[in-house]
Amino acid sequence: MTHKRLRVKRPDEIGVFTPIKAATQDAKSEVIQIQALMKTSKAPFPPISKIQQHFEQYGKVVEVIRTTFPTAKVFFRTVKEAEIALTAPEHVINGCKFQLISCKRRNLCIYFKTLDKETKAPTPSSQALQEHFERFGNIKSFSRNHNKRIGFVTFETSEGARKVISTSQHFVDECELKVTISKSDPFKQSVRMKGSLPKEGTREKVLKFQAYPRKSNAPCPPPKVIERYFRNLGRLLDFQWHPQSCSGLLTFPSLDSDRIAFYYPKHLIDGCIITLSPCKGRSV
Repeated sequence: MTHKRLRVKRPDEIGVFTPIKAATQDAKSEVIQIQALMKTSKAPFPPISKIQQHFEQYGKVVEVIRTTFPTAKVFFRTVKEAEIALTAPEHVINGCKFQLISCKRRNLCIYFKTLDKETKAPTPSSQALQEHFERFGNIKSFSRNHNKRIGFVTFETSEGARKVISTSQHFVDECELKVTISKSDPFKQSVRMKGSLPKEGTREKVLKFQAYPRKSNAPCPPPKVIERYFRNLGRLLDFQWHPQSCSGLLTFPSLDSDRIAFYYPKHLIDGCIITLSPCKGRSV
């Protein structure tokens, strides 16, 4: 009997899979983040269908989203069902072992960037961008900074934001968009308001990261692995590593640092828990 070999996608190839079913009770649902312990398991990352099938034994799975490799997010219908999954002693799917952490769901806002220079396409208008995002749900606010080629879309419910993230590619007038989850819209501009938008702050912020190898029962990841992980989450400007304390400093643009620090309170890198905290007095 022959087995078909699965190719694990690189981080830059990873898209997010189509939601299995839209949540009907956003306020009562709960999400957990799972990370494959690739070095321990030595098995390929399982398909989304297998992940859903595994966690259905603990409760109703509303949605499964593939995020940064090798992680995914599992949305349960209730908090109680998620807690049952978290208390299980072990999770092994298709020979791949997973570690679980709980997440807080606040993903109402989407950060987008127009890749007009990369795709050599004309910059889409604000109206075209807004019409594109309205396909995914009712928009509460929309703001944009033309000079920085970035913007924010806040939906009335988290279902709209999840639908955006669940789409692997976004094109508006042949211009590709890069989309990620954001904590909030710093511009705070209403969809109905017109006029010039405030310019994006140019300040840079420094975040301190701390690894907990003993608490995680996993070795501290190599600095190159940590740096690559955070580069996949935002525009990392500088990386400093302190080997003696298994900690370091990350320098991001202010918007990216807020998004990463608050939306992702804990990070799992090769099975090791890493937390982020603001570094006082180190803003540039």
